[in-house]
Amino acid sequence: MYLSGSRNSTILKMFGIIAGSYLFDDKFGLDKNLSGEIRHGFFANLMRARLEEHNLLTELDDKGSYLPNVHWRERNSLIKEKYWEEIDEILKDFSRRFDKRITDAEEWMKIDLHTANSERLFSFKPSLDEIDHIKDILNVSEDASYVVNYLIGILSSKTDAALLAVRERLNGEFKSDITELFQTTIEKLNVAKGGAALLDLMNALVRVRNEIQEDIHTATQWFYKSENPEISAGTLDRLVEIAVRSFEKVRGNAYVINLNIPHSFGNVPVNGRIGKPFILAIINLLDNCYVHSGLHQATQVSIAGDISGATADLMIENNLSNEKQESLDERILDDIRAKISRSDVSAHIRGEGGTGLIKANHEISYLGVRSNLTIKRMEDKFIATIAYDFSEFSS
Repeated sequence: MYLSGSRNSTILKMFGIIAGSYLFDDKFGLDKNLSGEIRHGFFANLMRARLEEHNLLTELDDKGSYLPNVHWRERNSLIKEKYWEEIDEILKDFSRRFDKRITDAEEWMKIDLHTANSERLFSFKPSLDEIDHIKDILNVSEDASYVVNYLIGILSSKTDAALLAVRERLNGEFKSDITELFQTTIEKLNVAKGGAALLDLMNALVRVRNEIQEDIHTATQWFYKSENPEISAGTLDRLVEIAVRSFEKVRGNAYVINLNIPHSFGNVPVNGRIGKPFILAIINLLDNCYVHSGLHQATQVSIAGDISGATADLMIENNLSNEKQESLDERILDDIRAKISRSDVSAHIRGEGGTGLIKANHEISYLGVRSNLTIKRMEDKFIATIAYDFSEFSS
């Protein structure tokens, strides 16, 4: 620590307490807002979506190595093995480098309060000048609220500066790095493929290289202050509409979602304090539809609902590819249900992990003890149902 003495220690402790609430309050803290876009995977999902749709990324095996790109190997089965081995290494390296850029970006988007980690743009460690100003305020004012507001003003200014820095880095360094990665990969493939055409693969790389610029712009729009962290949706029909619009904004693409909720949802109350977690739960379930259906953007998603007593059921349904239908048996579903209901899920979420279903269930826990998430498969459909108990909020 660069400060010493009991007075300085007291100032730092006071600043730390207020900063802790400002940043990490479960309902209204900055970390809660950032986690909606970063920790809940929206940024990585948005960046990866077009590449996954065009089969440009490969997965990791149990040892952390990237697997061969089977899709493009099968599409180009006539290419000689001696060429394909090098092509496959280029595609695996592309996946590794792309994922590294996403991971690095997620790191500098996070909050740093104590360590002064140079990689994180949201740094809230007070400077020596700020400590001196706090001392001056304490010397001239005995009004506790004035001092607290002054400290919050410092934190707010740091937040504004960090949000601007994130937007600038996304639009500058990050965008340039991604464009360069695509370009160098295209150049390497042009050399490695010899006289082979590989037209579909090359066209996919060029198309995604251009289209991902729009996704990066979408991500920059997340890094503005929300006018009000408590979302006053009012009624369930309104909340579902907000969630669908928010999902479309997060994804940045045109997704056709068939919304068929009953008119009676207009009479189901939603308290402001549960509005944001409810919306995040729906967004995560919608995202799960497209990520795990095997059909990508061609996935057919519908939202329906029903009311029984003081419980509103919100059903989010998507179709499945033939491959997903074969793999998603009852044993796998039971395993997913077990992961969803794990008691340490909160810690799991804070560790940056978890599928869309786990993240959705975490948010649903804020709706009340009688609200829950269930999943099932019916033939070629996967259905996730939020059972929302609104008796607590009924007049």
